[in-house]
Amino acid sequence: MTIGILSIQGSFAEHHRMLRHLGVATREIRTPMDMAHVHGVVLPGGESTTMTRLLEETGLDKALAMAIMHGMPTFATCAGTILLAKNIESGMQLLDIDVTRNAYGRQQASFDVELTHVDASLQADTVRGVFIRAPKITRTGDNVTTLVSHEEHPVLVQENHILAATFHPELTRQYTIHQYFLERMVLPHHT
Repeated sequence: MTIGILSIQGSFAEHHRMLRHLGVATREIRTPMDMAHVHGVVLPGGESTTMTRLLEETGLDKALAMAIMHGMPTFATCAGTILLAKNIESGMQLLDIDVTRNAYGRQQASFDVELTHVDASLQADTVRGVFIRAPKITRTGDNVTTLVSHEEHPVLVQENHILAATFHPELTRQYTIHQYFLERMVLPHHT
């Protein structure tokens, strides 16, 4: 099993570290050809406007959108979530949520918190949340499940084969969410 990680900007190295710690092979995704033979894809946090521009320049925007549309297990964090949200016109619009960018404030307003409103399917009582210029989910569609919330707002959601967080689990030493992605989304799709 190999997970492709969008590696054009943002916190992709941290996702590689997390997945390799879990014994999973990873591949950097920088061109459409890099999508071959991956069993899931990670869209990391970073700067969503820059990522959108780079995706368009490389042709990855269409390749990723097509793969995700056809059922590729996908895990997005922070800017990756913005790229998937329905209300972001410059994005892929593949996840039935609306987001507000930088809703928790600027860089200096970043925070790290223990999230306690966690769905039992994650098999954890708490999840560590690192919020850096994070978006806020303001609407979820009927088929979107909230797995973790913070101050009554969803911060980790799932719709079918797409898992999306508004925070950065890759910046912690807790592997809960990456493990969930692998076990609940990638493995069933891979077998």
